[in-house]
Amino acid sequence: MNRSICFVSLNAYHLLAETQLSFIGGAELQQVLIGRELANRGYSVSFITLDHGQGPVTKVGNLEVIATYKPSDGIPVIRFFFPRLLKIWQALNKSKADIYYVRCAGFILAVVVAWARLKNKKVIYCGANDPDFKPKELELKYHRDKVMFFWGLKRCSAIVVQNLHQKETLQKNFMRDSVIIHNGMEKKAEIPKGKETILWVANIKPAKAPEIFIDLAMQMPNEKFVMIGGKVDGHEDLYEFVSTESAKLPNLDFKGFQPLEKTEQEFRRAKLHVNTSLHEGFPNSFLQAWRQGIPVISFLDPDQLIARNSLGRVARDKNEMLEMLKTIANHEEKINSNSIKKFFDENLTIEKQVDKYEELFESLMNFDG
Repeated sequence: MNRSICFVSLNAYHLLAETQLSFIGGAELQQVLIGRELANRGYSVSFITLDHGQGPVTKVGNLEVIATYKPSDGIPVIRFFFPRLLKIWQALNKSKADIYYVRCAGFILAVVVAWARLKNKKVIYCGANDPDFKPKELELKYHRDKVMFFWGLKRCSAIVVQNLHQKETLQKNFMRDSVIIHNGMEKKAEIPKGKETILWVANIKPAKAPEIFIDLAMQMPNEKFVMIGGKVDGHEDLYEFVSTESAKLPNLDFKGFQPLEKTEQEFRRAKLHVNTSLHEGFPNSFLQAWRQGIPVISFLDPDQLIARNSLGRVARDKNEMLEMLKTIANHEEKINSNSIKKFFDENLTIEKQVDKYEELFESLMNFDG
């Protein structure tokens, strides 16, 4: 097998280069982590990204980066075809991988699949959120993008999902099989001491329901709450609402966007992590918490990992979440931090997940068809 893979991830450059970060997407973070681990294992790894002036083909460490178009280039409507589609196609022509990896719903999956079918290459699509596989719930700005995405989804070589619900939904709606591979992160050496805050980490958009966390902080004035989240295009009003309402509460510190190292410092101080999302695939913030032994309080429980492995608590609604927070914060209920970290170390490291990706790569390259 030719050990080469290309991640088509237009928004990954700043994360790869660790420069000018103002937003971190979970999908981009996972692709960078997977790509770096594969490169460490001897794979030839490349990324196709937007053009931020870095040059047509550059190196970031041991990863190759191929530029496409600048976000500001072109005339509205026309720019979808030129320069965007043209530049993506040209970048694919510059790449030398045998397997191409696309994550998150969008038109680009169709472009990569169409190109790969001409070149006899393999394409893996990895789902991000549960609505990716629900035609009536998937939200994309343009109907064109939705049609293109579903065309590509039906024709890509393999599909990775993040939980059993996604696997069942994909099978029901598209008659496609899939492989479950959870997100992963690097292992932490130890559980930090001196934990004191209740932490929320997500980008500020409606599906993350940040207003629920603000309400929880309002009802627990004796606890320290910390909120981290970047501004998302199209949801600026919600960001301003969160900023304004947070400022009214002396026990809630809204920090806005924070780079990874700053977010990591906040996890080191946290005794609980709260997730209020309405739907997710497999949140990276769960991994950031569990690798430090921090229990997660959430409405969502992918594959019942939280409930089955005592990794926190699952709430049915806001009132139940509030009672859970009070009980744990007041030490009326004890959750074993060491067992949480042990579960993460044995099951959810990036190394464990890349082992599964390697099995998938091997099966694709050995498949004649």
